[in-house]
Amino acid sequence: FVYTYENSEGRRFLVLPFSARAATKAHGYFRSYRRKRQLTDAYEYIGGKPLDAYLDGDHPSLYTLVKRDGDRITMGFWNLFADKTESLTVRLSKMACGIELFGCEGQLDGDRVVITSTLYPYEFCAVKIY
Repeated sequence: FVYTYENSEGRRFLVLPFSARAATKAHGYFRSYRRKRQLTDAYEYIGGKPLDAYLDGDHPSLYTLVKRDGDRITMGFWNLFADKTESLTVRLSKMACGIELFGCEGQLDGDRVVITSTLYPYEFCAVKIY
C-alpha cells in the first residue's frame, strides 16, 4: 500500500509503510519490477510532473543516471551484470530535437530514445538529448 495526501496548500505527501528491518531480510523487496513502478509513480505524484527520463522495461541490473541541465538531458547507463542488455527504450518527459550517443547506437523517436545496440556485461553508454 501507498498512502497519498494533498493538503489545501497543494503540498503532496506520500507514505510508503514498511518495516525496514523486515525489508532488509526479504530478498527482492526493493529490487523488483513492481517496486520500480510504484516508486516511479510515487516520485511523479510528489513532484507533480513526470520524470525527465524513465527506462521502460525490465532491466534489474542496469543502473541509470539522469542529469538535466536546462533543455538538455544527459543519461548514463551501466550494465553491472553478467548478462547482456538489449532493446533499451527511454521515455522522456517532453519531445526532443536532437540526440548524441556515446558508446552505443540508437535513435530519437519523438518522446522516446531507443538504444538499438547491445550493452554487454559491465559496459557503459551515454545519451545526450536536447
